[in-house]
Amino acid sequence: MNQQTGSGTFFWSKTFFPTLVFSCITIGLFPSLASATACEPAANGDYTVTADCAFSGTTDGIDNGNITINPGATLTLNAGQVLIINPGKGITINGSIAINATAQIKKGYLWMTDADADGWPANTNQILQDVAPANGRRKYLMASATVSDCNDAAYSLANDCSGGGGGEGVGACLVTTPLPSTIVNHSAVAYNGYIYTTGGVGGGVATSSVFYAPISTTSSVGVWKTTTPLPQKIRSHSAVVYNGYIYTTGGVDSVGAGNPTAAVFFAPINAIDHSVGAWQATTPMPKIIWGHSAVVRNGYIYVTGGVSGGMAVANATSTVYFAPISAVDHSVGAWQTTTPLPQQLFVHSAVVNNGFIYTTGGDKSGMPTSTVYFAPISATNSVGAWKTTAQLPAGLWNHSAVVNNGFIYTTGGGEFIPSPTVYFAPISATSSIGAWQTTTMSKGLYSHSSVVYNGNIYTTGGVGVGTGFPFITAATSTVSVCPITATNSGGGVGAWTTTTPLPAVMRYHSVVTNNGFIYSIGGIGGAAELFSTTTVNFAQISTTSSVSAWAKTTPLPVGTRNHSAVVYNSYIYTTGGADTSGDLTSAVYFAPISATNSVSAWAETTPLPNAIAGHSAAVYNGYIYTAGGYDINLVRTAAVYFAPISAVNRSVGAWTATTPLPHILNGHSEVINNGYIYITGGYDSTMVTSTVYFAPISATNSVGAWAKTTPLPKGIYNHSSVVNNGFIYTIGGSDSAITGVRTSTVYYAPISATSSVGAWKTTTKLPIAIGDTRTVVNNGFIYSIGGVNNSDANIKTVYFAPLQ
Repeated sequence: MNQQTGSGTFFWSKTFFPTLVFSCITIGLFPSLASATACEPAANGDYTVTADCAFSGTTDGIDNGNITINPGATLTLNAGQVLIINPGKGITINGSIAINATAQIKKGYLWMTDADADGWPANTNQILQDVAPANGRRKYLMASATVSDCNDAAYSLANDCSGGGGGEGVGACLVTTPLPSTIVNHSAVAYNGYIYTTGGVGGGVATSSVFYAPISTTSSVGVWKTTTPLPQKIRSHSAVVYNGYIYTTGGVDSVGAGNPTAAVFFAPINAIDHSVGAWQATTPMPKIIWGHSAVVRNGYIYVTGGVSGGMAVANATSTVYFAPISAVDHSVGAWQTTTPLPQQLFVHSAVVNNGFIYTTGGDKSGMPTSTVYFAPISATNSVGAWKTTAQLPAGLWNHSAVVNNGFIYTTGGGEFIPSPTVYFAPISATSSIGAWQTTTMSKGLYSHSSVVYNGNIYTTGGVGVGTGFPFITAATSTVSVCPITATNSGGGVGAWTTTTPLPAVMRYHSVVTNNGFIYSIGGIGGAAELFSTTTVNFAQISTTSSVSAWAKTTPLPVGTRNHSAVVYNSYIYTTGGADTSGDLTSAVYFAPISATNSVSAWAETTPLPNAIAGHSAAVYNGYIYTAGGYDINLVRTAAVYFAPISAVNRSVGAWTATTPLPHILNGHSEVINNGYIYITGGYDSTMVTSTVYFAPISATNSVGAWAKTTPLPKGIYNHSSVVNNGFIYTIGGSDSAITGVRTSTVYYAPISATSSVGAWKTTTKLPIAIGDTRTVVNNGFIYSIGGVNNSDANIKTVYFAPLQ
């Protein structure tokens, strides 16, 4: 930037600003140049300053255009005038610009009106109020250029919206350890604290290289290493990771007009050093394909769109394939076609969230599209009807999309000119997409690959400068980490509704959800607490989110209550508990969920180190974690154990003690979110506590140091908790260990970008006070199943409510 100062005037000259990097500039006193010819950039369209002129100051901003100042011309802003340059627009200064005393240029603002006249602005960010126009509708200066109507009666000008809208932004991206070589048109995945890149174009040629690097506790990326290469050179493919295995689908074997392939390869991730083992070929796709996007869910791989049948763009396809991953040898089974996309699409990006697949952008008939499609995955794992949802703000291709805490993010994109734009939007309780918002990375990228891990987006490689074809000469080795910064508006629970009850009253049971089905395991059905049951019931969640009829499936080997169950990779695991005689057990059982969603035969696996009940359990990245509980002498414990789930036969490996809780506890609840364990409430043998603890899960899968975070508003135990879209929820429970008075209260709190818990709030209460209820979340709805009421009567009622 050339800066010339004289007589109090600030000039820019010979400088190009595609986006202004300042929010406002105010320069010292200078006489008004109002005598110069008046000029005003148009509100819509580009404007060129061809001769000296003074801004007339009657336009709020440049809505849809850029300003160019020709050589020899000066644009002057007089005292008190404000010129607003809106997002994505800028000034090209080939002449000069003079900014006088109290004049300002502002970047990144939009003037907006309350178009629906509901009294609240249509945005979630903080707002400066402007003069109310004559029509009575309030006018606001928005702190960003996106629209998301909050409609929140509690809104005030000093605060962000709450109870709706909301969102997560992306903080400043920081460059971290680069890849060993430049790479573009590759595919990356993240697993268990490591990032893996597969194939791509490096050094101007297609490569079979596979690189991997650890993600540190500070979120930076460590040193990259090479590991077992792919069986062949490949680019423009798509990779997914599932249960400790990486899978690549399709691609092209060289730069330019190479040989597209239908090949599918898979390889294990070593649990010890995190390297990749030997690659194997498995069932190929029905046709050769490249430029597609693949996702994985519940043991099935889904491939969307791409170019099939050759290198010509005319061969773009709308086909969607899916295939099962074997629970025995991890190979891929037979591919099937399912509901196709509404249009032919390639170089798009797909994500999966809560049982829905989403595609963003892509090439539509040779042009980038802004269309976003989404479709449900059915109980039979096929894909349902595709629908359109909120469009991207602009056409996009060669970008990369990720999903985190109920938000979709797209990074970069473009062709020849890489874009720094990041779009992000919330996924609603109905699984549609809300309004998109815009932020930027520090550098433009396209044909890169992004992953999300522990609340950070990592971009790897790609094209970082616009050079024209061949783009491969502009490939980069840069890796950046971009923190997701949650504003945490939203949250809360809507109205509770009763749905199909359990077949019998149930308490001290355990509940999990898998593939759109709920499973209730064990517990006690009668008033006598010693009579633990072996019963396992399951029911499908309907398309209206209600619960369908319950049915019995394979029972547990022994009656069990006060145990804790988890589900992982379509296997259910039960840990500890008390048997029919009331004796505590260390037994761990596991059983596969069949293709019909019933439970198959149970088997015993590695027991816990000690018999415990009243503990909690959660699963993360192929490991089960138990915390607290009480032993056979009713002595409470602070012990935390963890054990791996075998990638071969799904059994549980050896249990290891890790960092214990700061205090003995039982009757608490445990959830895991983005690599952190959260413990809420419980009873510590002297009092019911409101304490909330959290601790990180390390790269070695052990648990790090526990720390206290924002406590609950009141002590509770024998409650249930869930985590969804960056919020923790506690449901019901008891607030006294002596009186056992149950509560209907539901609390919720946001999880911050630093993984601590924010302020707790109350939301819609359960219809009745319930203790020992068990809850799960599915597709934006929360379910409360069974428990005990304030009359000490076990119940079979099932309630459900939308999450907001």
